Amino acid sequence: MRHPLRAGLFAIALAAASLAVAPAAHARSTDPAPPVLFVRVPVVQGETLDDAGKLINLSGLKVGAVTGVEDCANLGRVVDQDPDANTLVRRGSAVNLTVGKAPVKGCEIIQ
Repeated sequence: MRHPLRAGLFAIALAAASLAVAPAAHARSTDPAPPVLFVRVPVVQGETLDDAGKLINLSGLKVGAVTGVEDCANLGRVVDQDPDANTLVRRGSAVNLTVGKAPVKGCEIIQ
């Protein structure tokens, strides 16, 4: 009498296991991917402030503090960024930028 009982219990266990797996096997392919928690900071050095902001936003980050440094060779361009390019950071983190600006006396024109 034990054999029919074991066979019946095995069949019930097998059916329950297949039901537990069935929803995952039939998951819709249109389900959104889980959100990415970390993103790589883009390279923005040498870019204009506007272009750097666009790259940062497209990466899932935001522009943080923007400071100016006197740099006639890089007027309006990013000369430094923090965190550094290619660093993994949490999505939504801020990227601080240092942008070249003209000194109060103006830039020298070298010919």
